[in-house]
Amino acid sequence: MGLDTGSGTRAVYAGAEATYATASIVKVDILAALLLRAQDEGRALTADERSRAAAMIEKSDNDSATVLLAAVGGAARESGIALAESAAKAAVGVLAAR
Repeated sequence: MGLDTGSGTRAVYAGAEATYATASIVKVDILAALLLRAQDEGRALTADERSRAAAMIEKSDNDSATVLLAAVGGAARESGIALAESAAKAAVGVLAAR
């Protein structure tokens, strides 16, 4: 079941008791890509990036996710799935290097 956070409307998928993976998980990968990009550039997140990242994660804000995806080059260069995979691989590489 999904919930439209704006209207509160619910949509049922494969029955009310079924569970399924949500597309919102890609927002974590967008955040990882954003943080890695800022780190690579030797800077902190801008106020706008920080505000949009907070809205994307805390409120599941799709508009913020779309803006941040474009900011990290995902919308122009890669599909969301490819961006998620590359962000995850980069995050694993950063953790393994520590």
